[in-house]
Amino acid sequence: MNSNLLIKNIPLPTMANFKSYWATHFYSIIQTMKYQNNLEYQLNHFISLGSMRGSLPLNFFNSIEQYIKNFGFQYFLVSFLNQNKQSLIVEDLLDGISNIYDIELEDFSHFEFLISGRDSDLTINLFNTFTEYFTPDKKVSLKEAINRSDICLILTNQETEKKVAIFGEVEGLKGFKVRRKSYWDHKNISTFGIGVVEEAFYKKGIYIQELNDKVIITFGIESDIIKDFWHTLSYIKSIFLYGNYSYNSYTRNEDFDFCLKRIIDYWTEPIESLLWELLRYIDGKDLIGNMVEKPLLPIITDLQA
Repeated sequence: MNSNLLIKNIPLPTMANFKSYWATHFYSIIQTMKYQNNLEYQLNHFISLGSMRGSLPLNFFNSIEQYIKNFGFQYFLVSFLNQNKQSLIVEDLLDGISNIYDIELEDFSHFEFLISGRDSDLTINLFNTFTEYFTPDKKVSLKEAINRSDICLILTNQETEKKVAIFGEVEGLKGFKVRRKSYWDHKNISTFGIGVVEEAFYKKGIYIQELNDKVIITFGIESDIIKDFWHTLSYIKSIFLYGNYSYNSYTRNEDFDFCLKRIIDYWTEPIESLLWELLRYIDGKDLIGNMVEKPLLPIITDLQA
């Protein structure tokens, strides 16, 4: 068991569908506003974006912006990592988990990330989506594992229909925490941590490492993904501040502008309709599918033995 593997840079695949990429950013932020139940102002209490803006103080977004940067990164990761082009990241993650916990893996060919944690209304979807689960602490109940983690990775053997859940932590603002041993003293539910970091070494890239008996993935604060997520958030904030009518022209690029216009066009529509509209442009051919490498990833056996 190697608990201090050298840091590996994770190159992102070539982006083929930028409309899908930007839709993922917008979709994740609106999801956060609707389903993250510990925000001071939650979209779930309103029918539409327009009704939210009309009912709250003009500068209400200032109160939730940093929280969306933090919690919203969880929602973004779920959508982003569920796209097949990211399967090599998932394979690196599973290789690390297998190495640290000495679990034999075979025959897993399918993966799906879902939101977990008691502070998200989406957690209710988790309880019936897998057949077994793995945590380093064998005494942890399923309810505790779901409530006290941030993100859940479900691995499926499509032949046997066996589904195993593995849990992780996400820090969208203070990613340095996931690199500290003390952080994991009370988080032994999870096997991996993902964080956004400012340290110079990690600043512009994405890296994976085995550290303190966890698999750690870090996104540099100046990496394109984080800059784009924050950029998208700044536009949504501006619309809430100045109103949807203020955006008659756009300044990013064609695909970004297309997705931003969906926000404006659906300003007074039910928020569920907006989410479905954005989801239409997240490349359905590339969602939640097979691992690309052969042989197939192995299945976890005797996980809770």
